[in-house]
Amino acid sequence: MWRSIIVSARKAKAPRWETTEPLERFTVPAKRLICGSRKFDLIYKVRLADAWARGDRERIRRAETDYLEMQRARLSFFEDEPLRTSPKDFIDAFRKTARSLWERGYDRDAPPIPIETRTHELLNGAHRLACCAAYNLDCPVAVYPQVYFGTHGGSTFRAFRSGHIAPSVENRGVRAYLDYNECARVIETSAQPDEDEEAAIARVEHDTHGLVWHASRRGEKFVFVVSFPAGVPDGAGSRDASQARATELFPELPDPDWRARARELEPDRAALALKRLKYMLTLPVKFGRKRRKARLHILDLKCRAIAFEALADYLATSVPSKGFAEP
Repeated sequence: MWRSIIVSARKAKAPRWETTEPLERFTVPAKRLICGSRKFDLIYKVRLADAWARGDRERIRRAETDYLEMQRARLSFFEDEPLRTSPKDFIDAFRKTARSLWERGYDRDAPPIPIETRTHELLNGAHRLACCAAYNLDCPVAVYPQVYFGTHGGSTFRAFRSGHIAPSVENRGVRAYLDYNECARVIETSAQPDEDEEAAIARVEHDTHGLVWHASRRGEKFVFVVSFPAGVPDGAGSRDASQARATELFPELPDPDWRARARELEPDRAALALKRLKYMLTLPVKFGRKRRKARLHILDLKCRAIAFEALADYLATSVPSKGFAEP
């Protein structure tokens, strides 16, 4: 009985975007899509694509470190489509995409960037979009109806916080975003009685008609980075003031000891036992790819610790490339 109820609930969901036809297609400046997106990871991808094109070794070293820490917090260096299981896999795949777009532009035969019609949020193709933005390329876009996609919301700042992203890398991302997006501002507001972060974000977006890209709590105040894709309204403050405020609120921090963080995240037996129990309870309704992903959730905490070790090994042994050349 329970299985039939769950299957019926699944059928009621909107379809995945890959199985639907786009409503329309057009070409748009890549930067416009990025400035209207909540995806926290895009700025790290833009920075690395830009660094490779410039060929400055120190800039590449810093951008590669931040990109890999972002991917570590998001995916623990595992993705199955296409299969990537190490820091080197992620760097090599992105470098290949970036080199192609830098040298040949956007291939006419390549699929367009899919976005969702209601929010204009990115559904796929973040690396291609970031490269187009870094190299000032217009990118073809396909707009899909409101659809179900499992990773929606999985790339906001909250997702990276839950992945224990290094504060130094988070701060650099916020400052880089404010440098990149001329329609973004730092806004501070006092917390209302019994107001949590979610409610504060909804209030600020309603009052400013902007899009909260990042939020943090500072005592009795919330600090937001708000983007205004439709144009900065009067009273939102100046760009220079926001950049200066960002330097104060998100200062340059030293990178952590990655191996020490791995030891901090080693899961205890009780945590793993709970994960295993959760997996066993979902077995009757899991199949195919979803079953495989459920199996991975068991080792989630362990994977995070292993990913820190992998990041430390890669940073200790790799030599940043000059431009798009292999190290």
